[in-house]
Amino acid sequence: MDFIFNALGKIGGTIASFYADHPLAAALVTVIAIGLFWSLMGWGKTPDFSEQRKVAKNGLIVLIGWAIAVPILDFIFSAIAKILEWAGIAGSGLFWVWERFNEQPLVVSICLIVVILGFSVWTYRSKKPHTLVKCLAALLAFLVLVGFSVPVVNTLTKGGVNTVASRVDGTFSSTIAFTKW
Repeated sequence: MDFIFNALGKIGGTIASFYADHPLAAALVTVIAIGLFWSLMGWGKTPDFSEQRKVAKNGLIVLIGWAIAVPILDFIFSAIAKILEWAGIAGSGLFWVWERFNEQPLVVSICLIVVILGFSVWTYRSKKPHTLVKCLAALLAFLVLVGFSVPVVNTLTKGGVNTVASRVDGTFSSTIAFTKW
């Protein structure tokens, strides 16, 4: 009898730890487990709890399935959260490049062409490293080029290139000048 009470205590502790460690997964699987237990006992009619063996068997099946499903579902939720986190990072990176493209489309296009040409030459001349490494290096090179070149061009052309009419000896002449920063 001691064995049964110890086992029930450990099962209770395990269930409590599942809820502490994986609350969403445990809650979802519990709702599904209750429905499954009700279905095993007789779906659509009043369950017959007089057969204790059937209740124990179905309860044990549902409990074991619950204990297996909670960590698996929690792992799936964690993987989805990581994927969405990385997608958010990639999306913010794309948005950053798009903002730079809206500021200086010619500069960003030139950076892209330079990186594509460099990648093509690197791929043609060398078989190593792996293509994935080359792609990541090209992406990093593109981001660094855009990150450095767009602010430099913005600084040099702050306010844009202006045509300034200046009075020289009583006449107007059109000159191109950069505005001071």
